[in-house]
Amino acid sequence: MKKVLIILAIVLGIVLLGVGGYFSIIHFTKVSAVKTVDDMFNAIKDGNTEEMKKYISIDEEKSSDNTDSSADESTETLKIVVKNLKYDVVSSKTKLNECELKLNVTNKDLKAVITNYMYDAFSIAFGNKDEKELEKTLIEALEKQYNSEDVQEVTNSVTLNLKKENGKWKISCDNEELLNAILPGYSTISDSLSGVPVTSEDGE
Repeated sequence: MKKVLIILAIVLGIVLLGVGGYFSIIHFTKVSAVKTVDDMFNAIKDGNTEEMKKYISIDEEKSSDNTDSSADESTETLKIVVKNLKYDVVSSKTKLNECELKLNVTNKDLKAVITNYMYDAFSIAFGNKDEKELEKTLIEALEKQYNSEDVQEVTNSVTLNLKKENGKWKISCDNEELLNAILPGYSTISDSLSGVPVTSEDGE
């Protein structure tokens, strides 16, 4: 009987050790996945396009078409409209090399920011300014509207699926959903602008 109890104790110890080890691995897998998401959001807030490419898809053709000047302006603009960007992990489902994270992503309402900004932009555009001064004034106007207390924060949910490949996490998700979570109201603004006819100076 004593031998049986010893064997049972040994088996139980092995089982508990295995279970504990499994849950430790699951815990550190989640920690590692969340760290990757942190890195992605930090890259977005820094306007670091090269770093962003490690985590989300970026239109290479549009990126390559930008001049150094326009790329700098785009980076500066992006940094302004994601300054208050933040997220919380709502839930997670973790396996050995996979992790599904549901996030609540919060930022200022971009639709309200751009709508208010457009009024300022039209007035500024018709002012007597040279190109550099105009660009500087427009960026300042955008920042002013983004920082306005009248613009509310908006929270959207988004699900990220992470899978470890060759020791590195790869993120897959609905890019449109993620973009609208990062920039609330983006799709509405994009749809509105796409419907605006573009004409040349000679009216053609």
